[in-house]
Amino acid sequence: MEDSDDVLIDFATPAMAITQALADRLENRSTGDDALFERDLEVAANDLAQQIHASASGFALRAEEERREHRDDVLHQWGPALDLYVAFISIAESCLIATFARREEEAREAGVDPDPRLRVLAGMQARMCRVALAVQDLLLGGLPAAALASSRTAHELAVYSTVIGSHGAPDGEHPTLAARFDAYGQIERLKDARAHLEIDPTAFSEEDMARFAAERDTAVAEHGPDLKGKYGWATVLFDRTHIEFPHLERLATLQRMRSHYRWANHEVHATSRSLLMNAAITPDRIRYRTGRSTAGLAEPASATLTSVLHGLVA
Repeated sequence: MEDSDDVLIDFATPAMAITQALADRLENRSTGDDALFERDLEVAANDLAQQIHASASGFALRAEEERREHRDDVLHQWGPALDLYVAFISIAESCLIATFARREEEAREAGVDPDPRLRVLAGMQARMCRVALAVQDLLLGGLPAAALASSRTAHELAVYSTVIGSHGAPDGEHPTLAARFDAYGQIERLKDARAHLEIDPTAFSEEDMARFAAERDTAVAEHGPDLKGKYGWATVLFDRTHIEFPHLERLATLQRMRSHYRWANHEVHATSRSLLMNAAITPDRIRYRTGRSTAGLAEPASATLTSVLHGLVA
């Protein structure tokens, strides 16, 4: 297997030739033979492509070897803590399955429909478990920043679960809250489909779009036009038409996670703050991190487990 530095040098030569050819052509647009320029560019591009193909067979093996070595380092430093993390997620999954089965059985025995919140909350907690497993894999892989981004999703699930669980009881003030949350998916599906059609006009047929629009209209007719707004499923809970996520956080009394959520946002979005969060800054230079790390695993793990717990409580 070639040394990685040699591979980079091999790639750099034709890549630099392509870059230089383009730069020269931009500086002298009014002169030169277009056919000759295109031929030279094609030769350099083919040379680069051939070298990439010739070396690519070793890339995956080298990357997997590096991943295993780093995983061993993570387990050496964080093994006991990650064991507890996995144990907690396993308990949460078992609780989810057992509770769902028990609640459905109780409803059957009583001859009534299950609590309308049950399916929605079970679905969100199931997704919570998957997110928590993704965080685990990212932590083992030495990618704590990516794990932090996923912990943000877990917090949103915890907030939605808590709001619906606390305010959507069948005998409470908002018995249709879980149904509204479900119906809001029809609003989002139509928006998603329309956005995709702008890129690929053949993605959906006219019949598909008509069906999506009809199901959206049915949801709006049942729950009111305010369902179409941002967080439209939750408008019945507020004396306001404009809702933002912090309003839901406060309603769920999970606002203490706001600073963590904001921090994680920078790993989700391409903010200028995220550059500083992914850099080692010294007085004479800035080094941006591109690889794996054994530092910073505690925060995303702790935040994710907190969200899993709140989901279980809901």
